[in-house]
Amino acid sequence: MWSYDCKGAFQELKIWITSTPILVVPHNTGTYVLDTDASDRALGAMLQQEQNRELCVIATQAEPCLMHSSTIALLARNCSE
Repeated sequence: MWSYDCKGAFQELKIWITSTPILVVPHNTGTYVLDTDASDRALGAMLQQEQNRELCVIATQAEPCLMHSSTIALLARNCSE
């Protein structure tokens, strides 16, 4: 059920995701983190860098899968390391 709390949270989320900085410029120093995700329908990645003791997003990419392989084992598809 949509409530005033839900509406307030949604409005706050819209402000948060549309406010700067959304993406930051990479620095010469700082640890990089690459997060990836894949499913049968899409691939995604997000490159982050630690700046001022906070992980900041540098780039993101999400694409629908153009091919489907039934030969890749479920374990291999869900492998995180």
